[in-house]
Parts: sequence; C-alpha cells; structure tokens
Amino acid sequence: LYSLFLYFCSSFIIYVSLKGAASDLKPGEYEFSDQDSIEDITKSLLKGGKNEVMVIIPEGWTNKEIIKYLENQKLVKSTVFHNLAFLGGGEVEKFEFLEDKPKGTGLEGYLFPDTYRFFKDAGEKEILARFLHNFDRKLSSELREEIAKQKKSVFEIVTVASLVENE
Repeated sequence: LYSLFLYFCSSFIIYVSLKGAASDLKPGEYEFSDQDSIEDITKSLLKGGKNEVMVIIPEGWTNKEIIKYLENQKLVKSTVFHNLAFLGGGEVEKFEFLEDKPKGTGLEGYLFPDTYRFFKDAGEKEILARFLHNFDRKLSSELREEIAKQKKSVFEIVTVASLVENE
C-alpha cells in the first residue's frame, strides 16, 4: 500500500510539473474517489477546495459595494465589516501606508480591486487584512518614492484617485 502511495505521489508530481501547474494548485478541502484520475485530481486542485470562495472586486467599486458583495457571498456580516472599513480598520494590524490617514476617515480606496480567494470561515478582520496586505504589495517602492517626491501623502493620493474614479 505504501509503495502504491509513493507511486501515485511521484506520478502526480511529474504530471503537474510537466503541465506547469505545480505553482497554481490551491489549498482547501477536497474529496476524491479511487476512480479519479491524476488529471481529474489536478483539475480539482487547480480550481480550489470546497471551503474557498473566489471573489473578484472590479475597479470602481466603492467600499459599500464591496461590502454588499462580500455579504452576498456569505463571507462577512455587513455591519461588522462596515464598522471596520468605515471606522478605519482600527482593529486590524497596523500598516505604514495608513499612518497619514486622518482619524475618523474610512478605508475608501484602500480595498484594492483584484481577485481574491477567501476561506469560507475567514472572519471580517482576516478579510480586511488581506485587502490591506494586497494594497501594501501594490503600493510599490517606486510609487511610494513618487508620492514622497510630490510631497503628498498616500491618503491624499488615494482620496484623489477615489474622487476621479467616482467621476
């Protein structure tokens, strides 16, 4: 039985490597039968597990639209997420790019449009932190330098970008 398992693992590793899919496999919970082929298993692992939800946030959505969408996906309770996103995310970890944001202002413009994968049982704080981590990654060092060169703050740039997007 052990040698059969090793044979399957080796075959699977070779198969996904040859397909160039090894880095695209998704974590999650899966159920497979002994009738499933390596190709079937790979397709499932590329699609994602049962306990995940793929969320696509398009450009131009306001935080209210994002919250409504996340609630429809049964990922957040709108009141909890609303309080975090509109009261400035005070309960999530601190991010350097939020330091210049005035107290009492929300996170409009900081929930970066992108494709996300969330576990169904992720809490509001975890989801908000993922949005903010993504924003932090997208705010490259070159962008940060350009903002500093213009003697602007990240908050000012995000505010202007949000206003332009609304127009």
